[in-house]
Amino acid sequence: MMKIRQPVDQLQQRMNSIQNNLKEIRALMSLWAKAPLFERTDSKKDTVLCLEERNDRKSKRYAELESAATKVHQLLEANMHLFEMQDTQDDPNWVKYVVFVDNIIHESLLFMIGISMGYLVENMDPGYNLAPLFESRLELLEPELMFVPSLNPTDPNGFNFLLAALVDDITHMSSLIPRLVKSAGETYEQKIMNISDIQEMKIEVLQGVDKVIQEAAQFCGDFERYSYLWLEDREYSMEIFLEYGRQLEMDELELIANKDPEAPQPCPPTIEAFREQIDHYEALYLEIEKIEPFQIFNAWFQVDVRPFRQSLLNIVRKWGNMFKDHLVTNVTYSLTDLGNFIRKADEGLLQVVKEGDYDGLVNIMAYLFHVKERTATTDEMFEPMKETIELLKYYDMDIPEEVNVYLQELPEQWANTKKIALTVKQQAAPLQANEVVGIRNTIAAFDLHIALFRDIFRTYDFFKYENAEPYILLNRINGDIERLERDMSIIQESGSLFEVPVPEFKLLRQCRKEMKMLKQLWDYVFIVRTSIEDWKTTPDIRLPDKEMRSWDTHMTLEATVKNMLTSLRAVGELQNPAIRERHWNQLMSSTKVFTLETIRF
Repeated sequence: MMKIRQPVDQLQQRMNSIQNNLKEIRALMSLWAKAPLFERTDSKKDTVLCLEERNDRKSKRYAELESAATKVHQLLEANMHLFEMQDTQDDPNWVKYVVFVDNIIHESLLFMIGISMGYLVENMDPGYNLAPLFESRLELLEPELMFVPSLNPTDPNGFNFLLAALVDDITHMSSLIPRLVKSAGETYEQKIMNISDIQEMKIEVLQGVDKVIQEAAQFCGDFERYSYLWLEDREYSMEIFLEYGRQLEMDELELIANKDPEAPQPCPPTIEAFREQIDHYEALYLEIEKIEPFQIFNAWFQVDVRPFRQSLLNIVRKWGNMFKDHLVTNVTYSLTDLGNFIRKADEGLLQVVKEGDYDGLVNIMAYLFHVKERTATTDEMFEPMKETIELLKYYDMDIPEEVNVYLQELPEQWANTKKIALTVKQQAAPLQANEVVGIRNTIAAFDLHIALFRDIFRTYDFFKYENAEPYILLNRINGDIERLERDMSIIQESGSLFEVPVPEFKLLRQCRKEMKMLKQLWDYVFIVRTSIEDWKTTPDIRLPDKEMRSWDTHMTLEATVKNMLTSLRAVGELQNPAIRERHWNQLMSSTKVFTLETIRF
């Protein structure tokens, strides 16, 4: 009895070990039965798929499967030894057992793939009314609007390729465990991918992208109305606004470029025009702020609009601030410049000028001239400046403290400067009268000198064709004219300071005009002379070898020269004063080319 019991116990132990090994195989393969490869962030229902952890999750799962593959093969080999089949692996019973375990592995892998694929299918089905599973950011990468990841089907880094890669990551799990049935003609992956349910799920996941791309493209097109904000040059737009007082349309800019008489005329902008521009961008800012931060397509795909919206808000703010900053700069510069001028003018006007002090008198007259020159614009600038500052305060712009001080003090200081200028002008009147007499005498003397220069100018040899070196003389006389022009400029400046009318000195201007004409004329003369000299050196076309004369190239050259000579003779004959209108009519009738209006000599 003991002899029988011992083998029975050993057999029972072996069967228990075989069963335990099989249970361990089933346990290993069931570890991922309820765990999709990819899930939502933090496994929450309202988050998108956690793509940031994609590589980590994939690496971890692949490592676990590879470890499980090694363990499964070890357990199967252990059972082979327990069945004492190591020397008879082709035994039909052992083959059936291996197929049995192989089916367990296949079914477990199929369930694992189905769980992960089903997770995508279920969360991408609009019928389940779940939160979006995938997300793309809409960003402004000037000059284009871009989705990140891209929705361009051909972009290897785009969403289409990403989704296809996720599906491949899932199906690739079934390739990490080698087949237990070594004679099988296909891997677990190939066998699973041939199952219709898996194929249908893969197609359903990938085909859902097309509709999303179409809807997202239409959604993106709605923002094209804002494209001018990032496409147009702000500095150029500001230049146009400051010159013409408003923003111009494209057809108006074309009229200006073509110098069309109907083109808009320059007109500086008013404070109201600035207000309209700033209000426009303020309203646009509020409008853009109301753009929804997320847009959902086909229930499972959402676009995060916030990056684009923030970029657009920043650009709109830059447009609005451009007009505000210009006003701040203009006010600050204008008031600071006026303040500096008042200080310098007061110091200059209060200088004591004695009789005979010409430089001091000129200095005083210069300040009087500048005060007079600025009076009209300065008298009218304070009210617009106040309106501008009130406008800037309305828009919460920071105004430099010195601007507020200037605006309070400068009107009184400017009025005081004008009083000083009036008093100084009265005091300097006797000295000014003496200087006026001197300026008039200078004008009379200069005018006489110019008349004499003009008479001599007309006798110079550069008016004669026989002059061999006209450019030397032209350069010398040009220097004389430049010196006279500098003297004229000094007289004009003195006349302006002392309010003395200065003539135009037309004779000097005529000399300058004729100098330009003479330079151009002598250029033509030397071109003609050079051309004639070159023509004289042209070889006789009758000299080449007689064999050439039958060639088409030579015959055409000879005909061209003959035609040119004939034309030149004809032109000379047409200049004959004996030609009458009837001759012209006969010529036009014969040639059918000319009209009487187009013939000029």
